[in-house]
Amino acid sequence: MHQQLLTTHKLFCRCPGGLYTEVHDGEVLRHMRPTLSELGEYDGTALMEFKTKKEIIYLLNHLNVCTYEMDDTPPFLVNQEAIDVAIELCLMMNMDIIDEVHIARKQYLDGSIPTGFQRTAIVGMNGWLPFRGRRLTVTHVSVEEDSCREVSDKGHRIVWRTDRLGMPLTETVTGPELRTPRRCATPSCCAASRRAPPAACAPASAPAARTSTCRCAAAAGARSRACPRPSWPSGWCTTRAGASSTS
Repeated sequence: MHQQLLTTHKLFCRCPGGLYTEVHDGEVLRHMRPTLSELGEYDGTALMEFKTKKEIIYLLNHLNVCTYEMDDTPPFLVNQEAIDVAIELCLMMNMDIIDEVHIARKQYLDGSIPTGFQRTAIVGMNGWLPFRGRRLTVTHVSVEEDSCREVSDKGHRIVWRTDRLGMPLTETVTGPELRTPRRCATPSCCAASRRAPPAACAPASAPAARTSTCRCAAAAGARSRACPRPSWPSGWCTTRAGASSTS
């Protein structure tokens, strides 16, 4: 489960977090090219994507994008505010906090991240949540940077908007214990408190179509925000203090 964090800055630069724009004042055209690994080999998936010969267009707005997002500047120090929120989340789920947070890489070969990889770091491991009278295993929680928003994908040309790029996320990974889609769709705030979702989590009024906020978190004083994503099956979405749902 991914949760976008509403922090002051993005994860690895000082661009503002949570600032979405629908206009752009610049475009960057790029093509994907595979490179040799440390073992002197090409990744098979990267070669496959390279053979599609897609044009990758990034729409830029100077208000929320800098040279880091375009892979022209090394990353700044990691956003400590995002690490603190991730640690708080881990403590809520009874997890062991990692002694040292190490930044690793995940390959992203669809063009949604200009570097071709996502910077990510595990913060906590071996936790659990109360869920319907039993414990739901949480294997680990990571903090990582978000990808671009897709605008269009037609033929050999894909267009991305970069406002969301680099915003901090937490990634919560559960054990193989949610066996039905309905269980996966249950809001965690309701599952943890064992409340019935239809009664406790009726969708609050949203500022635009296809957005919703969870009244459970709002009633608890959480700093929530309507999330720009399709609604859950019953219009639910999870929110928490200092966080907002990601699309």
